[in-house]
Amino acid sequence: MTGFDAAAENLLSRRWMTWVAGVLMALAICAGYFLMPVFRGACQAHLPSLAKHWANDGRFSLVGFGTELIDEELWFAARVNNAALHFPAFDPYIRENRSRKQMTIDALTYLSMGSVQRVLGDVSASWLAIRFLCGVLWFVLIFRISRQAGQDPSRALFCATFVTGFSYVLTLLFLANIQWRLNFGALAHNAWAVLSYGRTEGLWRLPRPGVTYTFLFLAVTALIRATDGGGRWAVLSGILGGALAYVHVDVWSAYLVASWIFAALISWRQSRGH
Repeated sequence: MTGFDAAAENLLSRRWMTWVAGVLMALAICAGYFLMPVFRGACQAHLPSLAKHWANDGRFSLVGFGTELIDEELWFAARVNNAALHFPAFDPYIRENRSRKQMTIDALTYLSMGSVQRVLGDVSASWLAIRFLCGVLWFVLIFRISRQAGQDPSRALFCATFVTGFSYVLTLLFLANIQWRLNFGALAHNAWAVLSYGRTEGLWRLPRPGVTYTFLFLAVTALIRATDGGGRWAVLSGILGGALAYVHVDVWSAYLVASWIFAALISWRQSRGH
C-alpha cells in the first residue's frame, strides 16, 4: 500500500468524511447555477437591447437550463408541482387523466420530489435542491458500493467521482459514439468527443436517472450487505428492490435480472469454498 492509499484509507474510513466529499462533489456539479445572476447582469449591462425583451426580466428558470431536453424537463417539473399539491401525482395538464397506470408509474419518484417542492414552494429552487441531494447521495452510495465490492478507498473515491460527475459520458457517449479502432484518427476523435460534449443528463435529468438511480443504489447497497448474513439486510434489500417497480419500471426490471445473476454468482462462489 502506497503512502497516498494509506492516507486516503485513514481519511475516508471516517464516515463523516465520505459525506463531506459528497457535498463538495455536489457543489461542484451545481456551481454553474449560482453564476446565473452574474450572467444575467452581464447581459443586461452589455446587451441592453436584447435584455429588455426578456420575459420575467431575465430571471431564468433552473428547470431544463443547460440541457437539450427542456420540453421534457418542463413536463417533469409540472408533475413534481402536481405531486406537491396532492398525491398520487396525476397528469398535470389533463384533469380527467387519472388512470391507474398514471397513478403507479414513478409514484415514489414523484412522491420524493413533490415532498421537496412542498417544503420549498418554488419549482426552480426545488429542482436545484433535488439535484444537489442526488449528487450527495450518488457519491456516498457509489463509494460504499465500491468499498463493499472490495475496492480500496482511493479507487472507490475515483468511481464515486466519475460516475456522479460523468454518468452521461459513461453510459451513452462511450458506449454509443466512441470509435474502438486503435489508430491516431480514432483516438483524436474520441478525445475531441469527450472534451467537447455538451449534453448534461445523468444526474441532471430528473426524475430519471437522477432520482431513480438514488433508489437503485440504495437497493444495491442493501443487497450486497445481505450477503454477509443477517435477516434485516435481506428483508430491506427485498423491500427496496420491490419498491423500484414504483420508482421506474425499466430500472426495476434490470435490477431483477442483475440481482438473480448476483445471487447465482454468490451461491457458486460459496459452493467452491471462496
